[in-house]
Amino acid sequence: IKPLSWPSQWTRISRARDRSPRPALPPPLPLLPAGPAQLLAMLQPIGFGTSYIRIERLMEKYPDKGLQLSSLQLISNAAAACAWLAFTAATVPDALGDAAAALSQPPVVAGVLYTGLVSTALAVLLQTRALGKIPATDSSVIAATEPLWAAGFAALLLGENLPDEAKLGGALILLGCLANDKLPETLVAPKGDE
Repeated sequence: IKPLSWPSQWTRISRARDRSPRPALPPPLPLLPAGPAQLLAMLQPIGFGTSYIRIERLMEKYPDKGLQLSSLQLISNAAAACAWLAFTAATVPDALGDAAAALSQPPVVAGVLYTGLVSTALAVLLQTRALGKIPATDSSVIAATEPLWAAGFAALLLGENLPDEAKLGGALILLGCLANDKLPETLVAPKGDE
């Protein structure tokens, strides 16, 4: 990862922490994660960034294998979802009964199909193809703008009022993207000059 992209990556990590569920009591130190949900939310951008780098390298090595690589990613997503389902079924009373009741409703089935086919499978396929054409660091910076798009469309289409914290977070994301794109590489000392 280019050192100039670190500000945008840190912004992604801090924004992921802000989107995670909050406990009933505030954490003792506001800059530290308050629990497992915040830790998972902070690790998520690191996982995505790492996967972008690996996908980029694999696409360079096997440029004709984008569909197969996408399939492997979706199989791993399905395995993680099944593991989560098994964990939930083992730890939450009547979780499977609640899930079955929810899936008996057509709107829920439509939502699950849309999430699986469009926002997961199609997104993974397009992302894999894109990572074959642009560097992983640039793709990661582009992905960092996802909260901006979500908030922008919510404000535009649904009349959502954005709190000042959301506006500040959006400004930080844009600042990180601009820093990654516009700051000269000479601001970072090359390896060996430290």
